Amino acid sequence: MSIFTLRVLLVLLLHITIHYEGLGQKIYPQKTFFKTRDFGQYFLSDHYAPNVRVNGGLGLNLSGYNINTDRNEQYVFYNETVIGTQIPLYLQKWKKSSLAVSLPISMSVWFDFTEDITAPILNTDYRFGLMETNFIKEVDNGRIKNWGFKIIPFFHESTHIGDELTISRILDSIPITRVNVSFETFEFAFMVNDPKEEWISNHASKIGARVLWNHSKGWYSIGSYEAEDSDYIASKRWFEAYFQYQYQQAKGVLSSDYWLFMTSFDFSLRVQYGYPFYLRGPQGQTIVEIENEERYSPTFNLLLGWKYRDTVKEISRIGFFLRGYTGLNYHGQFRNIPTYQFMGFSLIYE
Repeated sequence: MSIFTLRVLLVLLLHITIHYEGLGQKIYPQKTFFKTRDFGQYFLSDHYAPNVRVNGGLGLNLSGYNINTDRNEQYVFYNETVIGTQIPLYLQKWKKSSLAVSLPISMSVWFDFTEDITAPILNTDYRFGLMETNFIKEVDNGRIKNWGFKIIPFFHESTHIGDELTISRILDSIPITRVNVSFETFEFAFMVNDPKEEWISNHASKIGARVLWNHSKGWYSIGSYEAEDSDYIASKRWFEAYFQYQYQQAKGVLSSDYWLFMTSFDFSLRVQYGYPFYLRGPQGQTIVEIENEERYSPTFNLLLGWKYRDTVKEISRIGFFLRGYTGLNYHGQFRNIPTYQFMGFSLIYE
C-alpha cells in the first residue's frame, strides 16, 4: 500500500469519525456565542415577555385616561402592541443541562384607536434587561422532566403617557399631570417542566419575584412641575411576586398535526402606586380626587388558544389566543388605578 493511499484512507476515516460523532454522539460541553436558546422561554401570559404580540379587545374606560368627555361607554376597544426580542449572547450545553445568557428588550404601546378626536396613544413602556441567565437541568423523574431558573441581575423600565393625554390633563386642571415611572429591579424565578418539546403534552409552572435595586427611590417619582404637591412620592414596597402556569396538549380533541392547544395563566401580586387618581363628576366637568395608598394588588392574566405547529416538529413561533385580564391597571403611571379589565384576542410571535 502506497503512502498516498494510506493518507487517503486516514482522511476518509477521520471524516467518517467526525461525521458520526457530530450526528450520533454530541461532544460536551458545547459552547456557542450568539445562538438562540431552545429552553427557558417566557410563558405566554407573562406581562414582561419580550416577544411580538398584538392585543385587541374591550378594555375598561375611565375618565382618567379618556380624553373624549362625550364617550360614556363603560368598555371601549383598545389596542395593546408589544414589540420585543431577546438578543442571544452565550449558550453552553452539557449532557443533561444547559445555560444561556441574553439581553431582553421590549416596548409596549397602549393605543385608544377608536377615540374619534385624535385616537391617542395613552401610554408607552420601555424595558430592557442585562445579562439574563437561564439554566435548565434534565432529571426525567416521573412527572418532573426538568427544573431550571432564571436570573435577571438588572432590569430597567420607564414609562411615558401620550402627548394628547398630557395636554388633556393640563386643560382639565388635573393636579397630577405626569408621573415619572422609572425603576430598576433584580428578578429571580424557579421553573419546573420547561416546555422544550412542543410535540408532547406538558404541565409547566414558574414562581418568581422582582426586587427593587433602590428601595429609597421606589417605583416612581413626581416632579414639582408635574404636580401641585410632591408629597405623593411615597413608594415603600420594594418587591413583586408572581406564579405562572402553562399547559400544552399535543394530542386530543383540541389539538391536531398543525395546531397545538395551549393555555397560560399568570397570577401576580403587583404594587398599586400610592398617589391619587382622578375621575370626572356627575356633570362631566368636575374633577373628583380618589384618595389612594400604596398596597399589593392581585392581578390575573389568562390566555387560551392555539399555536401553529411546524410539520417537521421544529419550535413553533406564532399563535392566536383569547385573552382575559382583571386587576391592577398595568399601564405606566396608571398603576395607581386598582381596577382594569381587558377581554379580547392576542396574536403572538416569538
